[in-house]
Amino acid sequence: MGPPMKYGCCVCKRQLKGELKRDVSRKLKKVLEEKGIEVNEKSQICNQCRRSKTHFKLYVQPCTKVKANEASVSLPFVSAGKSNSKCAFCNSKTGLRVIPKEARTDAFTIFSILVPVGCKCCPKHLIGKNMNPNQTINTMSYRKQHSPLTLEEITDLLSRLKSRVILSSTRGKIDFDVICEEDHHSLLGISKDSLNDLTSSIISLKKSRNRSIKNAVGILLFKLKSGLSNGLLATLCGLSSRRQVAEIVKRARVALVRDFVPLNVGFHHLTREHIIDRLTTDISKQLFSDPISDIVILVLDGTYIYIQKSSSYKFQRLTYSVYKGRPLVKPFIITTTDGYIVDVVGPFFSNGRNNDAAILSHIVKTNKGNFTSFMREQDILIVDRGFRDSLDFLKDCGFQVEMPAFLQKSSKQHSTEAANASRLVTKVRWVVEAANGRIKKWKYLDNVVHNSQVPFIGDYVRIVSSIINKYRPPIKTTDANDINTGFQMLMKSKENETTMQKLCLDHVTSLKYRTDSKTWRRIDAKDAVLGFPVLTEDDVRQITFGVYQIKQANSYVAEHLKNGQYHIDVSEMEGNLLHAKIQSRHTSKTLYNLWIKYSPATICGWLCQCKCGSRTVGCCAHICSVIWYLGHPRHQCNQVNVKDRLMSSIHDASCETDSDDDSD
Repeated sequence: MGPPMKYGCCVCKRQLKGELKRDVSRKLKKVLEEKGIEVNEKSQICNQCRRSKTHFKLYVQPCTKVKANEASVSLPFVSAGKSNSKCAFCNSKTGLRVIPKEARTDAFTIFSILVPVGCKCCPKHLIGKNMNPNQTINTMSYRKQHSPLTLEEITDLLSRLKSRVILSSTRGKIDFDVICEEDHHSLLGISKDSLNDLTSSIISLKKSRNRSIKNAVGILLFKLKSGLSNGLLATLCGLSSRRQVAEIVKRARVALVRDFVPLNVGFHHLTREHIIDRLTTDISKQLFSDPISDIVILVLDGTYIYIQKSSSYKFQRLTYSVYKGRPLVKPFIITTTDGYIVDVVGPFFSNGRNNDAAILSHIVKTNKGNFTSFMREQDILIVDRGFRDSLDFLKDCGFQVEMPAFLQKSSKQHSTEAANASRLVTKVRWVVEAANGRIKKWKYLDNVVHNSQVPFIGDYVRIVSSIINKYRPPIKTTDANDINTGFQMLMKSKENETTMQKLCLDHVTSLKYRTDSKTWRRIDAKDAVLGFPVLTEDDVRQITFGVYQIKQANSYVAEHLKNGQYHIDVSEMEGNLLHAKIQSRHTSKTLYNLWIKYSPATICGWLCQCKCGSRTVGCCAHICSVIWYLGHPRHQCNQVNVKDRLMSSIHDASCETDSDDDSD
């Protein structure tokens, strides 16, 4: 046999004998090839070159010198340095993690900081693989305010920015961690600060590798606000499938119901003193109780959430509403007089046995939601006419119930006393309708809910109600004139029909409503001889004690303006008395006769043939339309908005001539 073969080290080229030779591993082979050293399957390395860093650097130094001599460009951006022993952003030395390339790109796009490869940071600066935009970074604390970058580093930065632009343009991903303030309001219905506060109160939801807590809550609120399907949400939010969206929505819903809802909805999160002192308006105290009493005033009503038709026949019968003609469930809303949602009970079925009266009686009997334990005798419940069957039961329980009056049998008009009492109730009860409208602004609850989500409707309504209570202003704020307005309404409610007619409308009574008599003269409302007082909108609001009738007045006037003329009748026998006919907005064949007595300085009285036209606490919308037009818009230019665009866009088959010919 010949002499043994001698192998040389692939790095230092010295001969290897015995135990000094080592095979080159795959990892080391890759490193050596990057340094320009040729390595094959038979190559070996000495133990000294494999272990000694200083000895190894001796032979790879020529490569580093080439990189050091490469041309560099100084950019006006701060640099985080190249140290990996402390956090690149806050100099902490505990719990460090290598900064991913996505986070390095975020650091440049959000904070204008260049982060070299291999730098480390604290976990609080990261959300998954991205930067946490909520962690503030003081860029003035960095020593290097200008960063020299080589051609290779600039190429790497541009490639990462290019990938970010392509990803955002092709996928359209919505990231609730980085969206702007305007997008928060349009997509989620709350501000950025409100979302941060909301997520900070959640402790049972943990962030995962794929999404943060803010993104999970944002996806749930986005679904409730927009009413979009899980498939569309997956596309818009850059998620893999609708199942992933469903899982995120489920976890966020459970966490909000557990951590956030109990702090903002329910009788347990409030005290009686808090409701009386802070959540009850002065005008409601003035009308129904005493400003210094300890009586709680609540407004109650049910709302509707439409659902799909079920294949379960029993469930289908229980959820079918004869009144609406479709399947639905009914959450029961309890609010204060300023619109604060105290509690949401239910939802309940919607068949005939689950009307509003039956639901309220069930809540009182079973102490649902701790209602009976919270309320006391003489507390006031303000309801609508749908609760008529529960009035006796509620009064037996010691509650005061305020409800609008019913029209007496064989009567066509409420008495002045009944109409006035109803107006006092509607002055306060409207806030629960406004609260229901706020809830329905979240389109998921306004659309038809899929049957798979029916068990969670109550959770969704409570989540939305909690957000409204926490982050939305009150519906009705206390005004400085509320006490005076309430006092005037009480005084007006004591006026009866006989007193009003004797003072203002005795001439109308003597004529027995004969509007075709020769004692009336037809004139145009713009006639200066009319002598009607000039009013502002504030003056009209003092007459109506609200804005609802003023909002209706524009539509009534627009319908009766023909060729720019608004005809009324003026009495020939008695001055300052006018008559008009107003078309009903509900029935085409119904016209309401009304009379108004006035002086050059004020409105003395009125009377209308509609159901509530004899009340003295404010006036009906028919009378308000005449007072509003004669007192204000006719003295202005272009104050009446005539909406005829919709009429001209639809054909009418009942006309004898074709609408197209008329348009020509």
